[in-house]
Amino acid sequence: MTTDREENYSYWLRLHRLPPHFPLLGGAVAEPPSEPFLRDGGEEMRRLIDQVLGGFRSMVLVPPGQGATTLLNEMIRRLRASEYRLFDLFVPIDVKVLAKADYLNEELERMIREDIFRQFARQGWVRALKGTRKQLLLACFDMANEREMFDLEYGLSRGEPAAETLLLEAASRHEGQLAKLIRHLHTNLGISTALCFDFPHDIGDDAVLETFREVKWFDEQEKGDDFPPSALRETYFLTRSQANLARTVWAVNFNEFEIRSFNTGEVFSILNHHFRPAMGGQSYSLLNALSDEFVALVWEDNQPLACMSRHLKDKMLDVLAAIPRGKIPYQLTPEVKP
Repeated sequence: MTTDREENYSYWLRLHRLPPHFPLLGGAVAEPPSEPFLRDGGEEMRRLIDQVLGGFRSMVLVPPGQGATTLLNEMIRRLRASEYRLFDLFVPIDVKVLAKADYLNEELERMIREDIFRQFARQGWVRALKGTRKQLLLACFDMANEREMFDLEYGLSRGEPAAETLLLEAASRHEGQLAKLIRHLHTNLGISTALCFDFPHDIGDDAVLETFREVKWFDEQEKGDDFPPSALRETYFLTRSQANLARTVWAVNFNEFEIRSFNTGEVFSILNHHFRPAMGGQSYSLLNALSDEFVALVWEDNQPLACMSRHLKDKMLDVLAAIPRGKIPYQLTPEVKP
């Protein structure tokens, strides 16, 4: 008996109240949950944070397409948390966005400068600083008192165009003076800056090379001999091949922290966090709807999760193509049962 595998697939999804893009992770959520990416009860993330805080220039080596952005965002979230009590600014830099600029050096400087001022305005730094340091922070914005900073914070939270304009104007007054600004923040306000670069696994080699050339130029030409090492920290989230490429243009000492590839059980756990079947208003484990044997069939070491999820869908469609309409099993397995 012939059947339409796409129709069977659609029926199986409806049966379990799963979204049409299942199991493709790219269409799941804009910001995936961090829990399935944190292994060993979060111990791996704690070791990563220790590594980053213990050096001024670190490379976090992540298998291609296996959650680098999620790990970076979770690292920054934890470092900004009050439990760490750090006087550091953590600036995330999306290299995919950076690479689209006509002039990468100018765009990188602008991204860092504007993010620094945005954090000052939105994270209540004026409340944390006291005395002279508070006045110096207000001077960076050309403000006379805290009231103006509170008004700016409120306006930004409401998305007011006037507040955004004021913020960008304050940041633009330091255009072309990034090294001077970072040094000033560290020397006079006691605040260090940490740059966190996120390199997509599929970005071109030219973007990797150009980014590291620019950071090298900043380090060797713009900082100056009196630049305090503790004023700036750099962390690069990238693949092993990207790291090897970067070292061809900048042969300095990078502290490395390597994230291992997800195993089959961890891949299924990630799918389970993204997709929860439902019945009667309650959700349940994906394992009730889909055998984990499918993941074993598509798993490859250092393979992007998105690729594995596409292959998983292909395997499911192959199975469903051999099942007559009206006989779709509740739990789908790689073995077609009569």
